[in-house]
Amino acid sequence: MHHKSETQFLLTNFIQFVKTQFQTNAQMIRVDNDTKFIPLHSFLQNKGIELQNSCIHTPQQNGVVERKHRHILNVARSLLFQSNAPLEFWGECVLIAVYLIN
Repeated sequence: MHHKSETQFLLTNFIQFVKTQFQTNAQMIRVDNDTKFIPLHSFLQNKGIELQNSCIHTPQQNGVVERKHRHILNVARSLLFQSNAPLEFWGECVLIAVYLIN
């Protein structure tokens, strides 16, 4: 996703993808109270999907994701430091870290 304006299109495609690939319906979507999600309310209601709002600027509510993100960055920092590679290889270190963790 390059812009938040793509949210509605991508979310509708994702809901359809879940339905066809996993033979199940999405039950809940959590968003951050942004006004970009207002057009989705009626679509989600028609599909029977619960829309949950989290508080803006509170990454603590995304605990599992935040911990995984921190873990990935810590591993990438370690790889970059141990290899004495220049900072321009930061992206590759993150990709390798994700590969190693998985």
